[in-house]
Amino acid sequence: MVGVLIDMGQNSHLGRLVARDPDCASGSLSRVLLNKLGLGVLAAAGVAVVLSLLGFSTEEVGLVALMGVWATVLSMLDSMRAVARATSLMALDSAVNGLESLGRLAAIVVAWALGSSVSGYAAAYVLEAIVACVLFALALRRKTSIRLGIRRAIQSTGLLGKSWALGIMGMAMAGFYRVDQIVVQGFAGAAENGLYGAATRVAFTASVGGSLVMMAAYPELSRAAVVSGRYPRVFRRTLVLSVGVGLAIGLVVLLAASPIVSTLYGGGFTGAVPLLRILSLVVVGNSLTLVGMYSASALGREHRAVLLASVMIGVNLTANLVLVPRFGALGAAWVSAVGELIMAGGMLYLSADVLFRGRIRKEDVVAC
Repeated sequence: MVGVLIDMGQNSHLGRLVARDPDCASGSLSRVLLNKLGLGVLAAAGVAVVLSLLGFSTEEVGLVALMGVWATVLSMLDSMRAVARATSLMALDSAVNGLESLGRLAAIVVAWALGSSVSGYAAAYVLEAIVACVLFALALRRKTSIRLGIRRAIQSTGLLGKSWALGIMGMAMAGFYRVDQIVVQGFAGAAENGLYGAATRVAFTASVGGSLVMMAAYPELSRAAVVSGRYPRVFRRTLVLSVGVGLAIGLVVLLAASPIVSTLYGGGFTGAVPLLRILSLVVVGNSLTLVGMYSASALGREHRAVLLASVMIGVNLTANLVLVPRFGALGAAWVSAVGELIMAGGMLYLSADVLFRGRIRKEDVVAC
């Protein structure tokens, strides 16, 4: 949660800027890293103060503060990864992601070997993330012309102010995908919510295919947004690929729901199988939603996406309040499936004029 607040859409905005104009990289990345360092310190300290006032123990407060620092450093690492993708260094991005995961595992093993307390594990996370950031910065310096520094950060101004809508959009989308479990817990009970939570966890994990497609396609969409006539071709190619991946994974989830649930959760969760079959529609719909959402971002239309996501949170909540008391988790699953398809249509509509007419307004293009 702290990581989302620290980022506030800066990674998406940074990737968009650098993809359109690589000369933005040094100043924009330096500014984002400085922004996140300041926001992270404030967020970690603020959370610690609030928890202290609420009566949590010193150990608990210290643990959460350390994890806030970890979230800050990890968010800074993600900013550098966004620049790597925007400059077509996909192999470097993948290598860093994989090596950072191995480094985290190594940190856990070291903390365990030393007999550390839970705070020791958190400190190990922080140290590992700092090492990953330093090594990634050195790799970017060697492979690109990117140079980091305070002077460059000071010269690049206003980036956070232009990123907030992307951050709000991300938080609104998170709310759209999570508000239903609160309703299921309140009206159908913990057992139903457990089954629904198990099914949604599988469905959202299965949606990673569309996320991976967009991770690679977003820089290309951002570049195409400033080239007359090129955007519709890139958009259609991305849409076909993302939907193809979503359909393939969604079909696997639909047909293999029973063995997936029994393997992951055991026989006590068989009630999650019909829920997961319904949520396979979410996997397919999400592949469309992601294309529309990232296209809106590439075109500088994230304010419209924020409005759409906010409206859909209200629609989702209302539908759940009507159906969950009567149908339980089954009602929530259908609300999620239908709501995802409606969200997908709405997000794609935000780019309809560009897709069919090839027109991009100059005011939509965000400059460095």
